[in-house]
Amino acid sequence: MPDPRFNGAVDDNDEKSKRNNKRLRNVADTTQRMVDDSRNLNRSGTANLSGTTTPTTVNRTTSAPTSLMSLLTGGNSGQPSLASTIQQLATPIGQFANAMLPAMMQTAATAPATFNQSYSSAPNDQIVLTPQQQQRLAEALAAAQEGGPESTTVDGKDLSKGVHGEREQKVVQLAKAVVDAKIPYSWGGGSLTGPTLGISGPGLGANDNNVNGMDCSGFSRYVTYQSSGVEIPRTSGAQWAASDPVSKDQARPGDLVFPPGTQGSGHVQVYIGNGQIAEQYQSGTTARITPLDPSYEIRRPRGIAA
Repeated sequence: MPDPRFNGAVDDNDEKSKRNNKRLRNVADTTQRMVDDSRNLNRSGTANLSGTTTPTTVNRTTSAPTSLMSLLTGGNSGQPSLASTIQQLATPIGQFANAMLPAMMQTAATAPATFNQSYSSAPNDQIVLTPQQQQRLAEALAAAQEGGPESTTVDGKDLSKGVHGEREQKVVQLAKAVVDAKIPYSWGGGSLTGPTLGISGPGLGANDNNVNGMDCSGFSRYVTYQSSGVEIPRTSGAQWAASDPVSKDQARPGDLVFPPGTQGSGHVQVYIGNGQIAEQYQSGTTARITPLDPSYEIRRPRGIAA
């Protein structure tokens, strides 16, 4: 005959099991009501935004609740689980990252040296020129230092007429020397002491990291420093901000010239007097002297006396 104590234990276990199942059903019902309320709220909100005020009621008999576990495991639906999908995506992403890592590390290793070479503000920046460029620049600068009409004459016109003082004379001589030396445009190129290797730039400038030269703001910075000892910022926008507007009838050699309405973002020229400017224009060209565009804005770097 079975021990009645065992019967009581079994009854107690059955009763506890029933209570636990009831609690689970209550939790499930409460969770479902929360989901339904959320759906109704979302539908009501969306309807109100579109001008409709009647919310849509969810039919509980036609939509079974989706558990988090079934989403993660796929359940019995035959659909891939969220966990397996994430794992499948992780493999190609990891392969892509591994493939890109060497190039990214090489770029990170070389970029600082290129940037420092092209944008260093030290007065003793190293000038890196081909032998032909060195010879042309040396001859042009020697002619500028000797003075005389050849150092300031362009297309038969002596630009020194109306130029006052040693600084203005030197501006004209330096600009013409760079033009005569056929120093090329190089994006990011140019220092306080002369041309440098550029950096790879957009469009035509993609190969400028192999070109010894100056860009527009590198040229204006070089001429300003060499003629006056005043060091202006490296970029054209910063040069605009570090200068003050000058009327055209008050413009002097060494003033900076900017396209109108740009605040210097994009280009800068150097006024050399007699209605002429000198500039480094774009990749694939060399420094040139052209007439001043009357619509352009003229500004004088701070620190340079009128």
